[in-house]
Amino acid sequence: MARQHSTQNLSNLCWAFAKSEEDDSRHTNEVQLEAQHGMVAAAACFRYDDAAPMDALACEACKRLDASIQPGLRKLALNPQNISNLLYAHADLANLVRSLCVLQVCDMGLWHIAMATLSAQLSQPADMTDEDLLQVFQAYELLRLDVPADEAVLAAAAPPGLLNAARANWAKLAQDVTTSHFHHDVARVLRSRGVAHQLEALTSDGLLSVDIVLPGERIALEADGPSHFAVNTHRPGGSMIARHRLLAARGWAVVSIPYYLWDHLKDAVRGAWLLQEIKCLSL
Repeated sequence: MARQHSTQNLSNLCWAFAKSEEDDSRHTNEVQLEAQHGMVAAAACFRYDDAAPMDALACEACKRLDASIQPGLRKLALNPQNISNLLYAHADLANLVRSLCVLQVCDMGLWHIAMATLSAQLSQPADMTDEDLLQVFQAYELLRLDVPADEAVLAAAAPPGLLNAARANWAKLAQDVTTSHFHHDVARVLRSRGVAHQLEALTSDGLLSVDIVLPGERIALEADGPSHFAVNTHRPGGSMIARHRLLAARGWAVVSIPYYLWDHLKDAVRGAWLLQEIKCLSL
């Protein structure tokens, strides 16, 4: 029920429960669980950079910690029962695991809990939506970077066929790309400087499409638009950091081209800056 509501609707609903004279914990618990899940997801893609509310949430969470909570769960103030309650649908599971991995707070224990829950819920990978499969695969790829020695264990924990289906879905999406005006503007400046380049080139494994590549170089020029940063401080968002980590793991040196810097530079300065960044990575 709660997943169908916006933030404002949830707030209104909580107010209604507070004023209600009936005692029905089923609905209030569902709203509470949705709020917990939303907090984890929001932390992964927070686009307003203000430490105060996040610190307040962390302090409150620490007050509720139990001494026996596993190390990986301690970081999120969630015990196994909390997680079990949160994972009541594939979409919630996929989103939660992906959020934890973007935040770099997932561990083998959490992964095993998530995969065991999926195994109990799924009869086959086709039961999951494309979006769910994408999130599970990104979670897997990111967790591989954090626990590289346990890659075989990570794969073995997943339900049969899930990672293959998720990988195929991800690879298909990587080929379905669109180039923005920002991408073309960067390419225009490169052309004016006589720099050979290619727009939207796939990595060798076919899993990532690089915004702009230079022939013979493993340098990725990434045109990072407004959605990649916090709106008030331009702090890089979790999804952008995750993408750059995945590119770096494949041997690519990443040049981030922030929109807020690009927009305030003249073409001559843009070109000089790009050439300097490329030169530094080519050494």
